[in-house]
Amino acid sequence: MEIEVLLQEWAHDPDRAVQWQDTPEEERHRVFCFGKVLQRIKHHQVVDDNLVMPQREEYHVHSMMLHPAPRHTQEVVLVDLVWQTSEVLIHLERVRNAALTLTLSDDARFAVDPDTPPDAWQRRSPHV
Repeated sequence: MEIEVLLQEWAHDPDRAVQWQDTPEEERHRVFCFGKVLQRIKHHQVVDDNLVMPQREEYHVHSMMLHPAPRHTQEVVLVDLVWQTSEVLIHLERVRNAALTLTLSDDARFAVDPDTPPDAWQRRSPHV
């Protein structure tokens, strides 16, 4: 979910991607935490301040399921592998859509050549 909201913010404000990249790690965690980025997206979308973004509640559920805590303190939400797998697939689709929106923007910094893998992939494995 963090990746999805970062991509959405960068589509609204491409300079934020540069800021994210150039910000020291400790400050980056503070400035680009999920809640702060979601709040900026809410502002860009001109959403009423009294509305709780649906992503906020969803993030809460993910936190319950993914952060270590004694099981007796947590409500079990995704009860089986089918639910868990479908959750992952839904998020993959949303990240893909956010990435496509960003790469199809007019900002050349995000242009992607679909026929050429990124340099890091080419260095790691010439077969990618």
